[in-house]
Amino acid sequence: MSKTTLFSMLIGLLFPLLVRAQAGFLDPSFSNDGSAITSFLSGGHASASDVALLPNGRILVVGGTWQPSDDVSSKIALLRYMPDGTIDQTFGNNGKKMVGLPNLNTEANKIWLLPDGKFLCAGSAWNNDDDYFLLARFNADGSPDPGFGGDGILLKQVSNYAQYGTSLVVQPDGKILLGGIANITGYLEPVVWRFHANGTVDNSFGGGAGFVHTPLGDSYAGVEEIMLQPDGRILVACHATIGNLEKFAALRYLPNGNPDNSFSSDGKVIFSITSGEDFPSSAVLQPDGKIVIAGYCQVQPANTGMAVVRILPNGNLDAGFGDNGVKIIQVSNAHEQLSDIALQPDGKLLLGGSANVNGTYHTAMARLLPNGQSDASFGQSGSIVHNLNALGDNIQALRLQADGKIVSAGSFWIDGRHNFAVCRFSNVVPTVDNDEPVEPEAAIRLYPNPVREQAILEIDSEGSGACTVDLFDLQGKRVKNLSPDVFLPAGQQKIELLFPTDLPAGRYLLLVATPAWRRTLPLVLMR
Repeated sequence: MSKTTLFSMLIGLLFPLLVRAQAGFLDPSFSNDGSAITSFLSGGHASASDVALLPNGRILVVGGTWQPSDDVSSKIALLRYMPDGTIDQTFGNNGKKMVGLPNLNTEANKIWLLPDGKFLCAGSAWNNDDDYFLLARFNADGSPDPGFGGDGILLKQVSNYAQYGTSLVVQPDGKILLGGIANITGYLEPVVWRFHANGTVDNSFGGGAGFVHTPLGDSYAGVEEIMLQPDGRILVACHATIGNLEKFAALRYLPNGNPDNSFSSDGKVIFSITSGEDFPSSAVLQPDGKIVIAGYCQVQPANTGMAVVRILPNGNLDAGFGDNGVKIIQVSNAHEQLSDIALQPDGKLLLGGSANVNGTYHTAMARLLPNGQSDASFGQSGSIVHNLNALGDNIQALRLQADGKIVSAGSFWIDGRHNFAVCRFSNVVPTVDNDEPVEPEAAIRLYPNPVREQAILEIDSEGSGACTVDLFDLQGKRVKNLSPDVFLPAGQQKIELLFPTDLPAGRYLLLVATPAWRRTLPLVLMR
């Protein structure tokens, strides 16, 4: 046996162990190599915009598909995968669903899972004459829900000019906030709509119109992300233009849609990260009320870097984050884009996008510690670029599974066409040991379940240590810390959990974590 053959065999045996032991690398248990690639139309494009993780582990992806030779061919594209990366044949038509409207292009930009298994999509519809905000509701199998607006799809206009939907959030009372961009006064402005759960416009919002629009900056502006505070106030991460340069910005509204003047005195803030262009793209709201906005910025005339800012609840920059509230990361020292950000249960921030390597964009990720500094335990000293496809690949959306693994949705460029691409990455502390770490035995049980206001969490563990209990919604976002760090002795222990009365009824995930092990279990909250 040659040395080359022996080396190849050893790499084949050890590679799965090395991958599982390194945060930020592909998970080979997903679709054999960590990535699942799917096309929709023969000779057509398909581009993923957002991803959601279902309680049963299945992965729902939304975006658009179109034929390059047809002016009115774009349709909403839906796709569902099984937890192992194979296509879920029980969804749509053999796992896929395309939804269009006569004489209009349509696309979906955001998705929101509902407690009854249905889901909402926010997006756009357009042709050569008109543009529309689009809001759609689908049944769990991917079919449009006729109980929502008559045929499952709502189209709304605030003017006769450019307008489209970019973001989505559902309030605890079931009302729907749809954010986007519209040309109302000659410039594009941030717009936020509110709808009742059945799809009718909520005229109590925005002084009777059902929407609010806020001029921001010198000219062009728009919504990138909507977030809902526990007190009902509405946070909106935006882009805004100052002196012909894009900048990071944020708005905050009271629950009725009026500006919240306790947020930077007039309800709006704009931040200049660099002297050049700054492009926000996503945001998360931390449990402590701080706001993290992520995007990319111009670091040299021809180069950009990933950029993150953290804002205090009053609208000021958080000087304790990064470098006086701002962190800039360069993962390739070339042109980089940051598309999405995810908040881990431990407070670390996961960033996903793309970076230009030798003229081709490839998947790029980075992770920050809670204080905004690079996390050296992730990838290669805090960041990593994956050359997943020779012709190009990227991340548009990120989600965290209950077990901590990272799921991304984006595109692979194959044979001159965009294709849906979903990848799964490991997310554990790296180790130099080739052996898998042995996790102590631990069992958890919650009763009663369904839960109303309080429940008992019973834990039986071989080891002792600090234990935290966090509640997550079906979007993978942390809703509340139910138990801070408490010392958990070995053996059987009980923790009383109290569920706030303002939490809406529905399905959630409970994450119980210690330094040695993590366990998750589903729960149903009743009211």
